[in-house]
Amino acid sequence: MFKITTENYGYYKKIAAVIWQFLFKDPFFKSREESHPLAVLNNWEEKSMSLARKGLKSGLIEGLLMLKDATEDYRKELNQQLIKAGLPELNKLMAVVNETPVKVLKRGAIKNIAEWYIIKEVLDDVEYPIGEVEKKELGRLFYQFEKNKK
Repeated sequence: MFKITTENYGYYKKIAAVIWQFLFKDPFFKSREESHPLAVLNNWEEKSMSLARKGLKSGLIEGLLMLKDATEDYRKELNQQLIKAGLPELNKLMAVVNETPVKVLKRGAIKNIAEWYIIKEVLDDVEYPIGEVEKKELGRLFYQFEKNKK
């Protein structure tokens, strides 16, 4: 999972900026300027860097989850932009999200809200390539995490 610290915040913000700018150039994702994820993040930075780090992590994960159903050409184009900016390849970034269900199943627990959010997306996706036994176990771990956080 992405570990965003004070030291590497700028690096991850640059990754998120490339992804968000790419996603939000699509007319489907048009938003008011003040609602753009970068504008929101910049606003949070002024209020609290702790809030900004948490928001950046969540926003980066959300952006990557949005790309799971994108066409190969769409992902290739974004990948080229990441590489051009000197950032990691898209497959490497998406692997962090894609590997989360396997890690959670192996560990037998969801350890944080970022993993919970990814597992929620997996459970909500009827076409996610996972067996029924694994999906049922992820569901159990999902609700166990929710119960423990109340």
